[in-house]
Amino acid sequence: MHKLKPTPEKHPQILFPIIGALLGIIYAVLDAQTLNLIIKKSPPQFINLLHDVIDFVLPVVLGILVGFGVNVLRKQTRLNKALSIEKAQLQRDVLVNNLTSLFLHEIRNPIHNVAAALEDSKQFLPPQLNDMVDRNLKRFEQITTQYKRWGSYFNEINLHESVELRPWLTDFVEDKVQTWLKELDIEYREDVGAIRVDIHPILLEQLFITIFSNACNELAQVPESRYLTLIAESKETTLKQINIKLINRSLNGFPADVLEKQGRSSVESRHGLGLGLTLLKRIIEQVGGELHLSNREGYAETTLTLPGVSL
Repeated sequence: MHKLKPTPEKHPQILFPIIGALLGIIYAVLDAQTLNLIIKKSPPQFINLLHDVIDFVLPVVLGILVGFGVNVLRKQTRLNKALSIEKAQLQRDVLVNNLTSLFLHEIRNPIHNVAAALEDSKQFLPPQLNDMVDRNLKRFEQITTQYKRWGSYFNEINLHESVELRPWLTDFVEDKVQTWLKELDIEYREDVGAIRVDIHPILLEQLFITIFSNACNELAQVPESRYLTLIAESKETTLKQINIKLINRSLNGFPADVLEKQGRSSVESRHGLGLGLTLLKRIIEQVGGELHLSNREGYAETTLTLPGVSL
């Protein structure tokens, strides 16, 4: 393959400014008083006439150019404003799509579980299946109620709304996670400092629902000693970032293909199509954060890096 050589410019960029400067100098030198000083002689009459014409035309032309310049600046300002509005609308649309997809992903497993239980026990439900049906129905109602609340926020949502994590997390665990912890007999530990994350509470809630749900699904496979630890701390970097780690006991950890994809694309698993991590990564990237999945002996670790600061 041949590489095309760039065509050299016939006229350097400095050529026309030099020509303009020379013309300006000539115009100044041809002034009547200057010529008198140089050649001790009055210039021809046509030169004086030419000076008078140029002195009249030049301010008019300059005024017109200034007017055009103002129009260009105003047009550029309107264009920038329109692009800013368009970007905000696109950002909102992407957010709506992400949340809608995440909502559909959230209700798919509960509905599937309920349908499977009802299919296997058409006439009679054993206590264990009955408990599972009740639990998933409650979860379905919870997600549906939450989804209905989202509509009123779409026109005014700020992706980087500041949230103090420790009190928010206390309410979240009590409202959303406590039932899972009790049912699965999970020992939950928390180490959260005085920090603030810059992400809207709706998005923050979706992130935590996804990672806690995945962790609890994995812990359900662990026969005993079920541990779940959450650590939130400031990341040592020039940027204002917070690392949030959720560490859970795991028999096998994240599968190799999940670690390879790191949420960039879905990976089908025994729990479904793996859309949760993909949507999780999209939301995190939308606010300028990162997602990292890793394994260590007997544990699986999910790390969310979000914009924020220590208080």
